[in-house]
Amino acid sequence: MLGKLLKYDLKYIYRYWWIGALTTIALSFVGGFCIKIGTVEEEPAFPVVMMFFLMMFLIIFAISSFALLTSIIIFVRFYKNFFSDEGYLTFTLPIKKGTLLNSKLIAGTLAQLSSTAVIITNIFIMLAIGIGADFWSGASKGIAELWNSLGLYLLIYLAEISAGVVLAYVFSTLFTYVCITIASIITKKARVI
Repeated sequence: MLGKLLKYDLKYIYRYWWIGALTTIALSFVGGFCIKIGTVEEEPAFPVVMMFFLMMFLIIFAISSFALLTSIIIFVRFYKNFFSDEGYLTFTLPIKKGTLLNSKLIAGTLAQLSSTAVIITNIFIMLAIGIGADFWSGASKGIAELWNSLGLYLLIYLAEISAGVVLAYVFSTLFTYVCITIASIITKKARVI
């Protein structure tokens, strides 16, 4: 039953999420070209510099907002599914409440990990287009130096960082679910608040 619940939760989340993901990827290409034009040898005019600075600010703001959009989608799904009129139907299903919560938790964690992957991809796209071949040569040299100095420990560090990120997403999602639950209980008992 967890698989079916997870399917519907992921379908709801990714129905809106992919629009933001494609938008930020397109903006990262624009940001890469802005970096490339901004780093030319000759000095561009002041209005051109200000225009590119403003565009880069808006692009970075949009990419940062994508993570917030993902969180909002996850938490709206949780609230609607448990505390709105849809919640009445949800709790009449012959499913354990723990299974319902696990489905929301897994879907939320996967969506946040997907958002992190998209944001990292956006950064690499902007740097690869903006800096060009120097980026790839510098990145390959840096990775080779890290591997030479750390060896197998590099893989252990990456595994630790990955596990830490997943745990951080799980705990932050659960904490926000608790906050939404407490707020819903309080507002149902005291309508004035």
